[in-house]
Amino acid sequence: YYHNFITDEEANHIMKIALPQLSESTVVGANGENVKSTHRTSTGTFLIGEAGSDPVVKDVERRISEWSHIPVENGEALYVLRYEIGQYYRPHVDFFSNQKIVKDHGDRIAMVLVYLAA
Repeated sequence: YYHNFITDEEANHIMKIALPQLSESTVVGANGENVKSTHRTSTGTFLIGEAGSDPVVKDVERRISEWSHIPVENGEALYVLRYEIGQYYRPHVDFFSNQKIVKDHGDRIAMVLVYLAA
């Protein structure tokens, strides 16, 4: 793993811009729709729109691209999850078995997790 991938200042900034956008976490359902997750009880948000254009977010995405050797344009927007006491994340697969979703949107080949501590 990679120590100090982001600074405390970057982590705090990302948490600050994500906080007002957090909503109950969903996953992609069998037909491509967003459905409530049974394997995680967090709140979360993709950093898109104005948040996705934030210079700190763009710089973190650039570093993820350099580290993973996957072009930024081939990745999803940063997704921030928040877990509170008693919430959970159960093991699950994180790829799509529906070939129409894969054809239309592609599939995940890698995931980069960055732990932001408050």
